[in-house]
Amino acid sequence: MEEPLPAHTAPKKQLAFRLLITGGIVLIAATIAALVWWQSRPNPPNSTTHTNTTSSLHADIEQTTKQKEVTWPLYYPKALPVGFRYTQGSVTLLEKQALNFTITSPNGKSITISEQRRPALMEEVKKTRQFTTPVGSGYIADLEDRIVGFLLTDETLIIASPASGTINDTLLSEVLNNMIAL
Repeated sequence: MEEPLPAHTAPKKQLAFRLLITGGIVLIAATIAALVWWQSRPNPPNSTTHTNTTSSLHADIEQTTKQKEVTWPLYYPKALPVGFRYTQGSVTLLEKQALNFTITSPNGKSITISEQRRPALMEEVKKTRQFTTPVGSGYIADLEDRIVGFLLTDETLIIASPASGTINDTLLSEVLNNMIAL
């Protein structure tokens, strides 16, 4: 017969598990909220509101976060892959919990970039590829219907969530590899 674990061991494992689940839920909720908000905007940007310069993205992030209490370092891509464009005016800050902006691929499909404070524990996802960037560790995860990119810096979690079939993993890793601090 197996002896039960000492009483002080089980609560530690339960706490770690709860923190892991809570972090994963917060991450998923922030991403879903951003995607829902983006799709339900009354006046979505048209093709004339795109720019391939990231300087306007930098300015929009600064303007959106000005006088707000953002408690984690922010990032933006110093360059985008050929044909990709930043959707001007797409930068939003959701209740000081997540910063979101959109870039558009050459085929017109959007890719939402979400940034938030890095959770203490992260739920493990199936990674198909790992790479190192100048600001942290990048991962490409193969989900059921699309790929998603993650970039983990010391204090920030960046998620690149493209629409299904929007972008291949090479271009997605290029977007994440070009992220620099604001």
